[in-house]
Amino acid sequence: MATKEELRRQIDALDQELLTLLNRRQTLAQQIGLIKNQEGARTLDFRREEEVLAQLLHQNPGPLSHTALRNIFREIISAAREIQTPLGVAFLGPEATFSHLAALKKFGHASRFGPMATIREVFSEVEKGKFHY
Repeated sequence: MATKEELRRQIDALDQELLTLLNRRQTLAQQIGLIKNQEGARTLDFRREEEVLAQLLHQNPGPLSHTALRNIFREIISAAREIQTPLGVAFLGPEATFSHLAALKKFGHASRFGPMATIREVFSEVEKGKFHY
């Protein structure tokens, strides 16, 4: 049986591999963003994001839970979105309200969030172009 220290060294090595892979993924996402801009296409593609998540969930053998996998990849995808086009999301109420939590769940933490006092203000800020959603 491996010692705690040996197992931690293995985890450290895996963390380095993950870091390398995540940065490679970000570089590819950045290149895709440039192509989308050249084509005049929208940077956001929620359908593609859901396809990626569905495929990963289908292929996940465990022990990583589907919930954990979805949460991890929501943030990876959020970071990829942010490198293509920083996304702003207005929401009703102060931080930590249900609106804010729903926005975090949908868009991930890499997005810029703006708490608004009224629903009218939410729509107004989006119409002014200060926020995407």
